[in-house]
Formats: sequence, structure tokens, C-alpha cells
Amino acid sequence: RVLRPAGRLLLIEHVRGEGGRAVLQEAVAPASRILFCCSPNRRTAEAVRAAGFELAEEAFELEGSPAWTRSAFQGVAVKRE
Repeated sequence: RVLRPAGRLLLIEHVRGEGGRAVLQEAVAPASRILFCCSPNRRTAEAVRAAGFELAEEAFELEGSPAWTRSAFQGVAVKRE
């Protein structure tokens, strides 16, 4: 919630996938929120940019995770001046 001036926000998130995975994530999201307090279909990169940050990101797969939580990204965000 608070970031120092010129601070960096470091992120590692599982996020909404593409294609069939996104459809699966949308289907399991309500139950996942209740059972695991987890939202597997977040559009985190878009939310970070909408909050006024520049974001350098890299997508990757969480191997060994269930299909609905496999899409992930890591990134560094800085506040736009």
C-alpha cells in the first residue's frame, strides 16, 4: 500500500492464462476463492499498469501446479512520473 518515492514493487503472481486455461480458471474461480482464498484468474499486470506503474514482466509456468494456477509472471513495477 505504501511505496517510497522511486521505490520498486516486486511481484510474483499466478495470473489469468490464455485460451482453454482461461476458461478453466473462470470456471473454478468462485470455488477457489471460497476454498483456498485464491483468485486464479487475476489480471494483475493490467491492474498494476492501471494504478500508474510501468511494469517490466516475464511470464512463466508453475510446473507441478494444478492447471488453473499454472500461469504466472514475475515483474518489477515503478511509479510513472
